[in-house]
Parts: sequence; C-alpha cells; structure tokens
Amino acid sequence: MRFASLGCVVLALASGCQWMKNGHVEPRANSPFAGPMPERTSAELVGYLNRQAGLLRSISYDDVRAVATENGRELGSLNDSSLFSSQPRSFRLIGAHSLAGTMIDIGSNDREFWMYAKPLGRDNYFYCSHDAFSTGEVKFPIPFDTDWVMQALGMSPYDPNAAYEVKANREQAAYVLYQRTKTRTGLPVVKTTVFNADWADGKKPAVRKHVIFDERDPKTPIASAEIVSAKTVSLPGGGYVQAPTEVILEWPQQQFKMTMKLGRERINEDLGDRAASLFNKPAIRGTSPIDLAKYQFVIPSSYRGQSPDRQRSYRLPTFWK
Repeated sequence: MRFASLGCVVLALASGCQWMKNGHVEPRANSPFAGPMPERTSAELVGYLNRQAGLLRSISYDDVRAVATENGRELGSLNDSSLFSSQPRSFRLIGAHSLAGTMIDIGSNDREFWMYAKPLGRDNYFYCSHDAFSTGEVKFPIPFDTDWVMQALGMSPYDPNAAYEVKANREQAAYVLYQRTKTRTGLPVVKTTVFNADWADGKKPAVRKHVIFDERDPKTPIASAEIVSAKTVSLPGGGYVQAPTEVILEWPQQQFKMTMKLGRERINEDLGDRAASLFNKPAIRGTSPIDLAKYQFVIPSSYRGQSPDRQRSYRLPTFWK
C-alpha cells in the first residue's frame, strides 16, 4: 500500500479499492520516501489499527511453517502445523513434524495459557493463569507471548484515549506510533508501531513492525514482531483486512527468534463447537502439566546445577530436530 492518504485507506476497508481485491503484498527494500511526507495524526493511525482489529474477529492458518534460532544457531523447523486465533484472547499453535507428530502445542484463552514442548522430555508441559503471570514472577521455557502474536496478527485493539506520539522517518519511508505503557507484568515500556509510508500502492503491508522497548533503556528492544508480507482479503459483508503471511518474532535479550510462514488462511470462520476444544488446555497422553505459579522455571548457567526446593530446572531444548 502507499500511505498517500491514510483516511482513504481506512475508508477503503469499508468501501474497497480495486488493488485490494484479494491481493498479496510482498516485502520490498525500503528506500527514502519521494516527495513530501503528509502529516499523520495518532488518531488516524490508531483508527486504522482498531478498524483492522474490529474486522478481524478470528483467523486460522492450515499451513504454518516455523523456523527458530537461538544465539544465531538454527534449532530446526516445523512443518505440517496450524495456527488458530480468535478475539479477545484465544490462541493455539500446534507445531508438528511429519514423522514425530505434535512437537509444540502453545495456546491461551481468557483464563490461562500453556505450552507443551515434546523435546523437553519428562517435564514438557507447562501452564499458568494470566493473573499469576501478571505478577512478573513466572517465566516460561520459551519467551513466546500469545498476546504478542495476536498483536502481530492485527487482532489487538488500541486504546483511542491513550497518549500517543507520531514521528515520520523519511529515510525509512515510515511513520512510527509511540506509546508509553506497561506490559502485563507491570514493566514500564515504550511500545512502537511502524507503518509503511508508501503502502497505498498495495506492495507492502500497512504495518511493518511492532517493537517494545524498556522505558529505562530505550535503545534495547525487549521484543519485536515484523510483518514481512501480508495478504489483503475481502470480507463477505464488505471491507477488507490484511492477513499476515510471514511474521518474524524476536526476543533480542534471549537471542531467540522465530520465523513463521502462514498459508491457507481462513478469516472470521465460525468455529462453533470446535472453539471449546481448540482454546482449552488439552489433555496430552503421558504428560503431567506443571503449574508455573507453583514451580519456577530456572535456566542454570551450567545446565547441570541443582535447583532449590519447589523449583525445577530444565535444560533449554534443541527444538524440532
């Protein structure tokens, strides 16, 4: 899309533009914006984000391929995987291997979230309530936040009454929306949402990237979600949404990155009775789910140290190999 008129694009979600008819937007090298960049207000940018979230009630992908790296080393890949997401907080990623079956099962609902990781061995299934996680004392074996993924998918609304700041970056051909807020664990952060300035020609996703910075160290990102490519999908009742088709999730401090390629999307599908089974913690044969509100996940420096009483330590896994 080309960001010549955000107001036009927002209206296009309801009325439609010819280039948006089920088009696919691919990544393209960024170059400085040609000509003067129009001034954009936070109300315009937040309005677009909330309109997208309002139209995208649920999204499912039947063809998900994921590659994870840690410290720059590839940990392996997952194929034959699926992703399901439904507002306000329901999420499920089932990562499989064609020979080994389900390797990863990550999900959440309005009460709790969970993670099953087969390569961990005996203790491989964890869960935690959202309330317990909000204390800031619970750590998961993989820094994978389902709320963060839903934001990357364009399903998280923004508070229209919050304080925002917008800056234009001509060299990067982008508008950056800044918000000072707190994570759900109470950490003061600066949340940024990067819009492609030249998005209205249909060649780039509207939103390029989400980044969260520690307010005390604004040069060090805590997490980022880059939308590399997206597909513009028309809705039966009118209007359009952008469905990401490749997303890069990164947690720099943990040096963990996951690239997900998403295909065969289904928008606003009526999940019916399937929702109950999809978005509730599954019973997995041979496992004993561990409540991380009671047991602390510890990463010992040597991977061989003994953990204190009521704490279990787990070696970080080499996933998916």
